[in-house]
Amino acid sequence: MKKKLMTLLFVVTFFALETVSASAVENDMVKVGLRYGSSAMFSANLENAVGEGYEFGWFDEDRDFYAVGETDEIAISMTAAGTIYMSKDGTYSADEPSGKHSVLGAWHIQVSGFEDFEEAQDFAWDYDGYPAYIDGEYVVRIGCFESKAEAKEELEELDWLSDEEEEEPPAEEEPPVKEEELPAEEEPPAEEEPPAEEEPPAEEEPPAGEEPPAEEEPPAGEEPPAGEEPSEEDSGKREEDGSKSEEEELEVATFSRSAMKGLEFSVEKSSSTGIVVTVTRTTEVLFEFDCSGIYDFGVQPMREKKKEPTATWFKGYKYPGGFSYPRVTGGDLHVINVVDLEEYVQGVIPYEMSGSWPIEALKAQAVCARSFVCGATKHASSYGFDVCTTTCCQTYLGRGNNSRYPTDTSDKAVEKTEGECLWYDGELAADAVYHSSNGGATSGSYYVWGGKVGYLQGVEDPYEGEISIPNYEWSVTYSADELTYILKNKGYKVGTVKNVYISEYTPEGNVYKVTFEGSGGTATVKGDTCRTVFSSATYNKSVQSLRYEINGKGKSVKYYINDEGDTLSTLEDVYVITADGTERLDGGTLYVLTEDGTTSIDGSGSGKTSSSDGKFTIAGTGWGHNVGLSQYGAKAMAEMDYDYEEILTFYYTDVKVK
Repeated sequence: MKKKLMTLLFVVTFFALETVSASAVENDMVKVGLRYGSSAMFSANLENAVGEGYEFGWFDEDRDFYAVGETDEIAISMTAAGTIYMSKDGTYSADEPSGKHSVLGAWHIQVSGFEDFEEAQDFAWDYDGYPAYIDGEYVVRIGCFESKAEAKEELEELDWLSDEEEEEPPAEEEPPVKEEELPAEEEPPAEEEPPAEEEPPAEEEPPAGEEPPAEEEPPAGEEPPAGEEPSEEDSGKREEDGSKSEEEELEVATFSRSAMKGLEFSVEKSSSTGIVVTVTRTTEVLFEFDCSGIYDFGVQPMREKKKEPTATWFKGYKYPGGFSYPRVTGGDLHVINVVDLEEYVQGVIPYEMSGSWPIEALKAQAVCARSFVCGATKHASSYGFDVCTTTCCQTYLGRGNNSRYPTDTSDKAVEKTEGECLWYDGELAADAVYHSSNGGATSGSYYVWGGKVGYLQGVEDPYEGEISIPNYEWSVTYSADELTYILKNKGYKVGTVKNVYISEYTPEGNVYKVTFEGSGGTATVKGDTCRTVFSSATYNKSVQSLRYEINGKGKSVKYYINDEGDTLSTLEDVYVITADGTERLDGGTLYVLTEDGTTSIDGSGSGKTSSSDGKFTIAGTGWGHNVGLSQYGAKAMAEMDYDYEEILTFYYTDVKVK
C-alpha cells in the first residue's frame, strides 16, 4: 500500500482553487453534438422534466443565452419550416404520409409593427395567430396555408382590417345642437322633463342613483368608461369549442380599430432557414424563428428556482442545460446541447466508468474528461460544436434515464475535482485519452497514431493483473478467405491471403506492425490499424487491443545483442556493420549467425507465422487503443489506496494536476 504525503495533499488543495483556462470551452459552457450530419432531424422533441416551459432565442458567441420569447408548454417540437405534415400518431415529416394526416402550410398572413414579444403575443392570442421573430423583428403570423393564393384570399376576407376602421366616426366630432330646440342662452325650467324621445344634453349627467336600462348596450364604437375593467365572464376567454362569445366579439372589434394603427399586413412564406415550434404531436404553433442563419435558434428550459438544475428529455435521456438548432439551408436540424462544463463532466463519468467504482478512480476519470473536452476541436470547423456523444470523443448521456444515470459518488468525484485538468510543460494536456484496459502495457502515441506527444509514453502496467477484468483475455479466428474478403473491401491489394504475421512491436511489447502476404502482393499496416483492420461487420469479428499474438507467436520475441543478456524488443532504427559499412535493418536481406547457420532478419524481429489449415487465431489481452489511462488500471490502483493524482501521474508522463 502506498501512503499519501501531506505535502502532496496541500498541492492538490492549492491547485483545486484555480480555474481552467481552456481554448475550446467558452464561458465554461460546452457544446455537445447530439444529432448532426447524417443523424440530423426534420423534427426534434423536447420535454421539460423539472421546470415550467421554455425560453426561445439564441446562444451568442460567448455562449450566453439571449431570449426573444417564451412558452409555458413543457412538451415542444422544433421542426424545419416549410410544409409540415403530421400523421395521426403525431409524427412530423416533410413528405406527405399515407392515411389520415394534418398539414401546416408554409404560407401565412403576417402582421408587422410590434415592439416586443408580449405585444405580439397578445395580438396573436386575440386573432388565432402565433408570435414570430423574423430577421430581428417581432411579427405575428396567422394561419398556415398551403398556397399563396389561399393566404391572400383569407387576408382579403378579414373585414376588421379596414372596413370597421372607416366606419368609426371621428373622435373629435360632436352631434350638432339645433338652436330652435334649445337656444344657447336659455335653460329648461327645473320642473320640466325633456320629451321621452329626446336625450339629455351631452354635458348633463343622469340623476343620481339611476342606472341605464339593463337591455341597453353601448354603441359598438364606444370605449368602456375609464377605470372600469371587464368582468371575468367578459374577459375574452375562448369557449371550449374555440368560438368567441358575443362579448369577446365586441372586445375584438373594439381592439381592432385601436390596435391596427401602425401595423402592416402582408402574405409571407416561411423560408428555408426557419424553424417552427409546436406543441408536441399537435398542429398548434407556438413560435417561429428565422434569422437567415445569422443566429441559430436556441431553447432554454425555464425552472421554478433560478439556481435549480434543468433536465430535459431528448431521445430517451435527460440532459442539463439548453439546446441549439443549427439548420443547414433547406436541410434538417442539428441538435446541440449547450451545457455547463461541470454538468457535462457529470454526464460523462458514470458512462465511461461505473458510478459504483472507487471515488479516486472516478476523480481520475473526471480530470481526464475535463482536460479532453477543454481542448477538443475536431468537430468545430465542420459542425460548430466541441464534442460528440460517442467514443469518437467521450460517451455523454447527461442525467441518464431510469436505468442508467449518475450516482452520488460519480457526482461527488466531479465536485471534488472542480476545474482541475492535466497540464504538461505549462500547456493543457488536451489529448488526455484513455481506454478500458491495456493487457499489461500501454503504448506511446507515436506507435498508435503516429504523432509524438510528450505525456503519452508507453508504460508497463502491473496493476491490471491485480483485479478481475471482464473479457480481459480474448481470441478470434479468421480463415484465409475471410481475411481476403476483409482486406479487399478495405482497399488492400494482396490477392488471396496466404499468411499474416506481426512484423514489429513497440518497446513495451505491443503490436506495432502487421504484414499480410497474398497471391497478389504484400501489405503492411501499422499503429492502431493493426487493430481496426481486422474489424468486420459482415463476419461480426474484431481484434480488441494492440497486445496480441497470431497462431501462438507474439509478445515474447526478444533479440539478444551481447553476452551480457541485454535484449531488444524491436529492431527499429537498429544498424549492423557490413562489408559496405553500416546498414539499417529494414528488410529481409540481412542475416545473423546461429548454431544452425544463417537466419534472415527483416528488422521486425518476430519471424513469420504460418497456418497449416488456412486459419489464423489472434489471441490477446486488454480492450482499446492502449494509449493513456487504463480505466481498469485506475480502478485497481484506487483499490490499492492510490489517490487520483497518483493514478494520473502513473499513466501520463510528467503531468501536473491543477
